[in-house]
Amino acid sequence: MVMLSINILAGAIGGFAIGCGMAAAHRAAGRSWISTTAGAAIGGLVIGGAVKMVGADAFSVLLGKTPGGIAGGFEGMLLGGAVGLGSHLSLARVRSWPSISGAALAGGAMGAVLPLIGGRLMGASLDSLAATFPESPLNIDALGRWFGETHFGIIAQMGFGAFEGFVFGTAITVAIRYANTLLSELDAR
Repeated sequence: MVMLSINILAGAIGGFAIGCGMAAAHRAAGRSWISTTAGAAIGGLVIGGAVKMVGADAFSVLLGKTPGGIAGGFEGMLLGGAVGLGSHLSLARVRSWPSISGAALAGGAMGAVLPLIGGRLMGASLDSLAATFPESPLNIDALGRWFGETHFGIIAQMGFGAFEGFVFGTAITVAIRYANTLLSELDAR
């Protein structure tokens, strides 16, 4: 339950920052694919970098060690940009709404690619955390067996990364649609 809560909180904060980045870019530069992608990428970069910095400092102060391979600004920028681009590219077919399917597919694709280029999402970050603190009961190597690996290797990272990115992209666009509906209802009153 603790790990699930941390994952939900991290995803919510990241999604909020990416959504704010998209909204700020739309206000400043209009609704072009470039501004949507750039705004989402900048939102992901800022929050990913800030969370990694604060998290690393917290581990260092509390436990005297800092896990090396945890997600940060790089992953936030690429995942945010992919979700922003995916949500925008399908706007041509679904006017006035960000595309849930476009953002989900782009997020899933980027989540699968990130481990190949040295990035880490939540699953790989948790694996790094478990390796840094071997006395901890946290061990996600068993999840690697789902993918035919003996540990949480690159194939498992790609599989879980795709799932994480897919869910993340879906959640962001659902939240944007919900907020847009609420704002439209308030404007109508």
